[in-house]
Amino acid sequence: MGTLNNASFVGVRYIYQKFQSKDGIFDNSPTSTENFHTYQLWGRLPINENLYVSAILPYQDLNREYTDRNESINGFGDATIMSWYKFKFYKKVDEEKSKLYTNVTREPSDIL
Repeated sequence: MGTLNNASFVGVRYIYQKFQSKDGIFDNSPTSTENFHTYQLWGRLPINENLYVSAILPYQDLNREYTDRNESINGFGDATIMSWYKFKFYKKVDEEKSKLYTNVTREPSDIL
């Protein structure tokens, strides 16, 4: 998922992969060339200041070229929905103030 801090977005990603594999377990097994085309619709939505929800819906297109035939498989892959919760950690504002006062003001840190 992206790292676009505090942003809602929707986008499309494209991934291309090419492999050569054997059509069998023996050394003389015929080889195949496999071309994967993946198109992903993805996005992120902040629910509130600390909670984000992201989703990915992939569509995959696989073409295999064997020595004697061709195969084509395509369709939607596994959809993914994830969420993040941002915990706020606190730190002291000033060490000198902590020596003088018992009630020290704290501020949120930038740790995610």
